Amino acid sequence: MADWDFGRLFARRAAGVRLGLDAVRGAHRALGAPCADRPALRVVGTNGKGSCVFALSEALRAAGRRVGAYTSPHLSSVEERVRIDGLSVERDVLGAACEAVLTVADDPRLSRPLSFFEVLTLAALRIFEDADVDVVVLEAGLGGRLDATGVVEAAALGVTRIGLDHQDVLGPDLASIAREKAGAMAPGQAVVSVPQVPPVRRVLSDHARSVGARLRFMADDEIRAAAGRWPDHLAPARALAVALGRVLVPELSASHLPASPPFGRGTVVPFGRGTILLDVAHNEDALRACGALVAARAPGGRADLVVFGCIGTRDPAALVAPLASRARHVRFVDLGPEGAPLPEGACALSGPAEAAAWVGRMAARGGTCVVAGSFRLVGPVANLLGVAETTLARPDPQDPTGRPPAA
Repeated sequence: MADWDFGRLFARRAAGVRLGLDAVRGAHRALGAPCADRPALRVVGTNGKGSCVFALSEALRAAGRRVGAYTSPHLSSVEERVRIDGLSVERDVLGAACEAVLTVADDPRLSRPLSFFEVLTLAALRIFEDADVDVVVLEAGLGGRLDATGVVEAAALGVTRIGLDHQDVLGPDLASIAREKAGAMAPGQAVVSVPQVPPVRRVLSDHARSVGARLRFMADDEIRAAAGRWPDHLAPARALAVALGRVLVPELSASHLPASPPFGRGTVVPFGRGTILLDVAHNEDALRACGALVAARAPGGRADLVVFGCIGTRDPAALVAPLASRARHVRFVDLGPEGAPLPEGACALSGPAEAAAWVGRMAARGGTCVVAGSFRLVGPVANLLGVAETTLARPDPQDPTGRPPAA
């Protein structure tokens, strides 16, 4: 469907996050239940979900399967959320699928209208059904128990590292957040988790017993064996991809995995005489890992400039502290009405455009720069500097905010 108005989709962001499966299940049935009978793998967690889905999809493809992968958020263009065999679907294909979903999205027989994320989830499933994929791989958007990706029954569930994030929605502590993620488990389902801290491990184990899921935790040596050359903090996600994929494809091995993580996860690109590190780290654990990456890779273990921005009610100064300790200069970026409040008295930049200008000047002179935080910062800065991954290089022209939307 040429020139479909994606503004109709983005307008649904105004309703915010809507958790609960009743409405999306009703709409899924009305659409003919796409992918209900196709093998599916689902990934929940806090850090490493997107990296795991990327590795899993590429591994399955290398093993000869036709794979439909659904991820969120996106860096540059909404169609990158829906990929078949590693390639983003064409914009007109996504538009046609969204149009089909919107015919039922506001049906009064549903318990409520569908959200932005729910429409996209059902559109992705419709596309995968039409493309006759062999395997569907789904990244949960938020939580797990009530997330829209639970509309199809997954053959197996992968759990990446669980940490503190989205406490305003998922709960104030690790146990609360873990319960929401554990809620994605189903009776008899194979569940594979990376190693977790004791409070999280207890919650996952207790819930698995209560619903009859077959949970196992990966061992450290299993992770080391599949780590490849990925950064240490992403090695568990890479190893989880193999373990999860083997539920459907027993012959899957680390040899099927991609050599590099997905773009924007600790990606280092040359720029002028310097380098830029791009990382969508936006919670405590991820930013601590980003700081360790800078310590290992930057000259002298320090970056010349860090630009950081996040959304919601988070405290940017507290979040970025582990990374800021590895930087000579830190600038916070204003991400608009949905952005987190800027620290009082902080050196602030007016948005991604000014951030890109600062980073470009510093890197061109030979500096080491880090762009970290929200997808809404990392994606636009990469595009403005011309260093974005080829498939992500076209900014979305119909997002009325001018920034990529969050899940």
